[in-house]
Amino acid sequence: ISCQISQYSSFNLNFFGVGFKVYFVAGFLLAVKDGFVNGTMLQNPYGQGYIGAYVLDKLRNGCTLKADAPWKSNALTAKFVDSGTVYVDATQVDTYVDAMRGITKDILANFEKDYMTCS
Repeated sequence: ISCQISQYSSFNLNFFGVGFKVYFVAGFLLAVKDGFVNGTMLQNPYGQGYIGAYVLDKLRNGCTLKADAPWKSNALTAKFVDSGTVYVDATQVDTYVDAMRGITKDILANFEKDYMTCS
């Protein structure tokens, strides 16, 4: 099935004979802003990078991870930190980055206390 929506940034991908329409985030957000799509969930790449760098810096400076911390788990690890997601509708397209920063700030507020032992 092919869908042509030329005003939104996209490209066609053919994978083993199956065609896909792939939208860039900016083009998809424009579709949300224009009302073509009601909304979308976005991962928090800001938080993924910031929290990861924060933890690595703490470990480099002598902190350790608590075994009894409230870790989440997934298929890859038993010590997973969810950096959050953001729902974006037409009213939030221009400000969703602020929401990502807010989620990251909330996670980091008690991260050291809850997840790490630092001297």
